[in-house]
Amino acid sequence: MWPRLFVSLLALAAGERGLELLQRSLQLSRKPASTCQGWDCLKQFVSAPDGAFAWRDTGRRLKDPAWEGQVLELISQRWLPDLVTPALWNHTLVLITPKAFSAALSDAPCVLYVALGSLTAPQTAWNVEAADAELQAAAQVAHAAGAWRAAVLFNVPANFLRFGQAAPSVEDGSLSTSWALLRQDPAPRMLELPMAKATVRAMDVLGAFAGIHSFALMGTSKRGHLCWHTASVDARVKAIVPIAKALNLEPQLRLTVEELGGFPWAAFEYVSKGLFQNFTLGPHWKYFLGVTDAYYHLSRTKALPKLVISASSDDFFMPDHLKLWWPQVPEPKWSFTVPNSRHIIGGLQVTALAPVIGSFLARVKSQAMPRLEWSVEASGAISAWADEPSQVRLWQATSCDNKRMDFRQYSAKAEVCPCGVPSAEGCRTNVTWTSSELPDAMEPDGPESTGKWWVRPKDPRSGRWRAFFLEFEWPGGLRLSTEVSVVPRTVPFPDCPGSGKCEGLV
Repeated sequence: MWPRLFVSLLALAAGERGLELLQRSLQLSRKPASTCQGWDCLKQFVSAPDGAFAWRDTGRRLKDPAWEGQVLELISQRWLPDLVTPALWNHTLVLITPKAFSAALSDAPCVLYVALGSLTAPQTAWNVEAADAELQAAAQVAHAAGAWRAAVLFNVPANFLRFGQAAPSVEDGSLSTSWALLRQDPAPRMLELPMAKATVRAMDVLGAFAGIHSFALMGTSKRGHLCWHTASVDARVKAIVPIAKALNLEPQLRLTVEELGGFPWAAFEYVSKGLFQNFTLGPHWKYFLGVTDAYYHLSRTKALPKLVISASSDDFFMPDHLKLWWPQVPEPKWSFTVPNSRHIIGGLQVTALAPVIGSFLARVKSQAMPRLEWSVEASGAISAWADEPSQVRLWQATSCDNKRMDFRQYSAKAEVCPCGVPSAEGCRTNVTWTSSELPDAMEPDGPESTGKWWVRPKDPRSGRWRAFFLEFEWPGGLRLSTEVSVVPRTVPFPDCPGSGKCEGLV
């Protein structure tokens, strides 16, 4: 994850004058209210032709000992030219072909990894190199899947966008600003829409250039959300691996303030614009959720294999976020939580996940994925059923103190550091997830039963909280896990949502 200090400086650069100019620009660019609703807005936006769409083979080739990369240039669209500069979305698209690739693998999907470009020098066709972390990540995943082809689409979303006369923004700055447009009227101008369109256009290009017409889509953070959006509108997507992105936003916000007593510092771009605190009071909130939150069109991913990857120590999301949306996700679906991981955003983190993702894709293609099911009891205990794993681990961590249900590695205030050390990024806590191996099977108050596990750690002392989950491993690198449960089953700030008394940054 990029340093918070860098992002803070970008946000502060606009200053009050920048915010005033942005608000004035939004007024001048006011559009008529949208006539579409929900998923239809996404589908209409992605399907609409755009005269700016263009691509070319640069002729540049990247050499790696295990693969060759063909470098393409893509203009996916022109987005909000009356408000946003630059309006053209330019991308570098690299097709990776392993040296072990053969015609026998031509029916395998192409692993399409949607990635951001560098925040200081956006990736272009002329400065991307074979050693790039995002290219290496995609290549490693494709290798683990069985020498499949892979592709990396850079600069999604387009970075350094200038809304009106405000300062250029990146990532969450751009996304939150696009959400703020809904204060004017419900028009489909959220950043997620051009992100999905860029991905669909990249698939169009790979089809025209290399005859590829099926894809396994993966992305991190907001690009993880993009996996759901794109799969819902394009049947060429045959599997998705959304990484580090929770769905069902409205209850997620409620859960966050109940557990933390405020919003995590990582969400400051949204909090500084008053979105999380006040958006639910706006007239366009339900319209916004229906379009942008993939939770509201999960039914469109029926029969699509999904591997949802979470981070146990995510800077944005509570570790037990799956309980708010996993039951509504249609089969087939699997989950994996990365222990001791902050928010997952970059290629180095994805490379570490290559054995898990590659094994998942290979097993899905051969229809050999094992069963893993679980339930969380009212006591917080986890019951799980799994098909012949080679190893089972219990992962658990204890909250920093008895004030917040906080399992992050960094909290906001360095001067308030009850169980860690101050650092440039805030309080570096000593919250660590540790594992222990479990026997072949275990049940409460009963004999062992093959294929079933039950666990409920004791509540920690001093009024703190304990988070835990079960991880299962199979030969070939596949690892899956249950959702995270937290005990005791209480929250420290039950009256927080909507009170306005505890919704700052923590």
